Amino acid sequence: MTTNYKIGDIYKHKENLKPIEELKIYLEDIIVQIESELNIIINNSDGNCFNWRERKIPSFMNKYTSNDKIFLKINLEINKISDANIIIISETIEKLVESYINNSIVAKEKKEDNRDNGDNGDNEDNRDNGDNGDNEDNGDNEDNRDNGEDIEEKDIEERDTGEDIEERDNGEDIEEKCNEPISYINKCANYLTKNIYDKCYAQDISFSKNYIHFFQNIKDKNLLDIIKFNLKKKSEEFVEFIKLEDYSEYKFNNKQFVNVAYVNGLLYDKNFLSSQESYSMLDLILKNIFSILEWQPVDKDVLEKKVNLMIGFLLAGHHKLWSFFNTDTKQDIEHQIQCISNHNHIPNKIKYSILDMNDKILDSLKDQEKEKKLLEKKERVLKQKKYE
Repeated sequence: MTTNYKIGDIYKHKENLKPIEELKIYLEDIIVQIESELNIIINNSDGNCFNWRERKIPSFMNKYTSNDKIFLKINLEINKISDANIIIISETIEKLVESYINNSIVAKEKKEDNRDNGDNGDNEDNRDNGDNGDNEDNGDNEDNRDNGEDIEEKDIEERDTGEDIEERDNGEDIEEKCNEPISYINKCANYLTKNIYDKCYAQDISFSKNYIHFFQNIKDKNLLDIIKFNLKKKSEEFVEFIKLEDYSEYKFNNKQFVNVAYVNGLLYDKNFLSSQESYSMLDLILKNIFSILEWQPVDKDVLEKKVNLMIGFLLAGHHKLWSFFNTDTKQDIEHQIQCISNHNHIPNKIKYSILDMNDKILDSLKDQEKEKKLLEKKERVLKQKKYE
């Protein structure tokens, strides 16, 4: 059945719509076509077709164990992070991590108990079989009696050795049990940090700020230590990313290149990276940009991506970097950025991006200076009141 109804008509004003009856016919026609196509695609092993409106789709959650579902809850909490709820989210995630560790230990102990019970059943069967064998070997008893003294000495040695082995095994068991919580914490820390770029590069910058700020609010020392270690590894990945000469495998737009670098600038600003590490990153980015400008013709696409890395990194980390730099280093960095902006082979689009970054950094530093002066003024007033 065909109609003159078009999907585009739905978006027009109400008065321009076709009669409702014709819309009903059109939608029924769509459903018939969908069911026809699905009958071709979706077949079971017998060759019979499912009715797509009755077919049950397996639950997405079924592939996760009850304990692993905690990671989905953690992910849900992360996606809810905002300026107003960072502390609450941090506390909630730490409770989920604690729950995951306890559940994992209980599940492992239960599994070991079941295995031990199974082994005990096997041992009893073996013992019964062994007793029957002894009855059949009565003819060898005289030989065994002759060698009794040797066997007794051997038994003593084996007993001593067995006690040593048992003590060692007990020590290893204790050590393993002590390390269990750390291994589970490590799994949680890996989950929280492994996709940091995937989570942040496609989001607004405010999400990146909140996500890194969330790490700062974690109170569990073991969890925080592993997260710090993982973030160091992530920064090493970023260094390799800076060195790339071809970004064709990364389907990022310009804003997303800025965001990836912004995350690493935040890691420095929030004390997850050292000043020297961050300065090395910035120096590497600048060297890469100048290296591209030396070759003719200039690869404008790669150049723009490198410049966006510089912009993102400096927008996030300039406060601490400018405080870390001595006057000569700061002037040198500013001069290099100006040389890039004024280079003959820089397209206007990239030049304006750099100028915009400079304006934002300048405004940010001015605001920082104002806040500093206001804070100093408040401290002076408090001191005066104290002595009055």
